[in-house]
Amino acid sequence: MPKLQTIGLAISMALLSPQIALAHTYNLNSANSNLNSANSKLNSANSKLNSANSNLNLANSNSSNDVASQNLANRSLIAQNYIGQVTIFVDPNGNDTYGNGSQSQPFRTITAALATNPQPGTVIRLAPGTYSTNTGENFPLKLSPGVQLRGNGNTKGRDIIIQGGGRFVSPTFGGQNITILAANNSHIGGITISNPNTRGYGLWVEGRNNVTIANNTFTNTSHDGVFLTGKANVLVSENIFTRNRGSGISAVGDSNGEIRGNTFDNTGFGLSIGQRSRVVLRDNQIVNNMDGVIISNVATPALRGNTIANNRRNGLVVLKDRNRQPSPDLGTASNPGRNVFRSNGEKDINNVSGVSVIAAGNQFDRNKIAGALDTVANVPSDLDRRSPTTIASLPSPRPTNNALPLPTNPSNPNNNYNYDFPTEILIEREPSNPGNRPIALSPTAPATLRYRVVVPMGGNSNLASVRKVVPDAFRSNKNGRTVIQAGAFAQRQVAEQRLQLLSQAGFRPTLENL
Repeated sequence: MPKLQTIGLAISMALLSPQIALAHTYNLNSANSNLNSANSKLNSANSKLNSANSNLNLANSNSSNDVASQNLANRSLIAQNYIGQVTIFVDPNGNDTYGNGSQSQPFRTITAALATNPQPGTVIRLAPGTYSTNTGENFPLKLSPGVQLRGNGNTKGRDIIIQGGGRFVSPTFGGQNITILAANNSHIGGITISNPNTRGYGLWVEGRNNVTIANNTFTNTSHDGVFLTGKANVLVSENIFTRNRGSGISAVGDSNGEIRGNTFDNTGFGLSIGQRSRVVLRDNQIVNNMDGVIISNVATPALRGNTIANNRRNGLVVLKDRNRQPSPDLGTASNPGRNVFRSNGEKDINNVSGVSVIAAGNQFDRNKIAGALDTVANVPSDLDRRSPTTIASLPSPRPTNNALPLPTNPSNPNNNYNYDFPTEILIEREPSNPGNRPIALSPTAPATLRYRVVVPMGGNSNLASVRKVVPDAFRSNKNGRTVIQAGAFAQRQVAEQRLQLLSQAGFRPTLENL
């Protein structure tokens, strides 16, 4: 190349180099700007990611609360969102917090199952074990209408035990201690029920209709296994009552229904029937008790096909009331009783009411009858005028001859007794009605009186006010002072019941030894 051209090119390149440098600088700045923009976007994305992670951690930290809340919702859905019969499962090894009442996640307590507000037809299914305050139960267990509480009927609830009780204020009997309170159309089956608390009752039925009590065991209650009062309408079928300190069943008020196919064995008084009760006793085994059946006041029970045997004192006792007498139906010519009385310690039938009792078609030892019986009874049977029991259908009761074998030595009615039987029992009446007095059941020769309950005079404690609670109360003397005597008793336990009754009514009674 010519030298002049070379010099000219060099001058041109020198003149252009600032522009090239400027172009390079511009491009670099542009790249840096783009990089900064990308970093800004990346930082924004990281910020959003951190926020998402924070929310996720918060959600994880609250997961246990969410589960508990969901389970609370599930509890109400259990009894509401299904079509057909609903079953709530309960197991002493379950969990009330995380359980939902399903078979795989059962509740721990019956209390939790009842808290779901179960609807009529719901079955609360109990697994084997003991349900008590130690496992979280809150007594008394108040059933909802139409709810079925079921264990294992085939074993009479041998391994499914509800034990304990809590305070219940009865409209007619005041404060009581009960395990279960029945509701209309409820069913209790296949459970062992025990209430060793003071004045403890197993199952209380007050003015409820269509209650079925079937294939249970009632044992070790300090008072009664089952208590029926008000206009209770029940079917009590195929249960075992044993080792209760009061009665197997007490039926008072206007209670009615059928008690059939049960075993009352070594349970204080088998059955105590008073006030205006009209229950029917059919095909029961009533054996080895202090007294088999005690009937008082103006009760009109009917007895058919029962075996009443080897009771320590009497098979059947009919007591005299103040103004009228009970009118039990033990059988008529057209509808014979077919009750079997045998090997009872003192009397098969002890009628101290002063009037004849209709009793056609029964087996008994005539040498063990006290009081008048009409064994011909050409009169209409009261059963002919009663409506048949229409409560939930159950299998036909077992023949009573196969229900429980009689002791091998029936000639000795005291054989094999190692239980501290009561000799009298107090069934408390409505304290608001002075015409209804408590029943002190001592139907045979009076036992030695060892205790009395007295109320000091003064203030609101006058004879008239005490008689509203204990109509038989009377004035007496204590160390030169006038007091009101409100009962004398052979057993301390019964005296303490009277003491508690008066205390609940607002008096200040005391218990004295005689």
